Amino acid sequence: MNILIPEHLALFRDGLLAMLQSEPDLQVVAQAITAQEMQAQALEHRPDLVLMDCELEGDQGLRAMRAVLSRLPEVQFIVLFNDLSPGCFVEAVYHGARGVLPKTISRPMMLSALRAAARGEVIVPRQLVGVLVDELARTSSSQVNPLPGPDGLTYREREVLGLLAAQLSNREIARRMTLSENTVRVYVHNILVKLKLKNRREAAALASRLSLAHLPEPQRAGLAAGPGNGRH
Repeated sequence: MNILIPEHLALFRDGLLAMLQSEPDLQVVAQAITAQEMQAQALEHRPDLVLMDCELEGDQGLRAMRAVLSRLPEVQFIVLFNDLSPGCFVEAVYHGARGVLPKTISRPMMLSALRAAARGEVIVPRQLVGVLVDELARTSSSQVNPLPGPDGLTYREREVLGLLAAQLSNREIARRMTLSENTVRVYVHNILVKLKLKNRREAAALASRLSLAHLPEPQRAGLAAGPGNGRH
């Protein structure tokens, strides 16, 4: 199975490479650190599977995933996430990912999940099945985009907007959502562009008017995941 790894964190990417290089049936054909690079590498190498960071350049990674799937629908996307906040992995599955896995998953479980994906199985840890079903149902019923704007906001962008209303800095938002500050900056930029706002103060004021202010505590992904048995 040929695998593409888009991951902006070098340490984690190197760990994945070391793990996969010892498996003769799993071959890494390319790597990427940006969404644009991931899309180009996928179209060039046509991998069987893309093992992608859920927070790759904010929502740009998921946009690139959709673009790849529109050209290469046979490619399997497995999305890796940092925490149990439903926003990122729900968006990923909604837009075509074949499965989701926490970055804390053990090596044997990761390898088992990748091989299950190669057999066409959907990969969702048992602990997340209920959350995923509930969130997908809620997202579908709300038409995904309750806020104004040309494209609407993703689930993660709405989370960030709520924290802007609480007057949190990018560093504080990153800590609460278990993200990098760079990823938060991307989300803030996307919010301003989509809602046609000049700065984060205007974004915070809009969120306050819409009663979006909240202070969620991050949840950790300390779980042992296993592949699901359903079909996509």
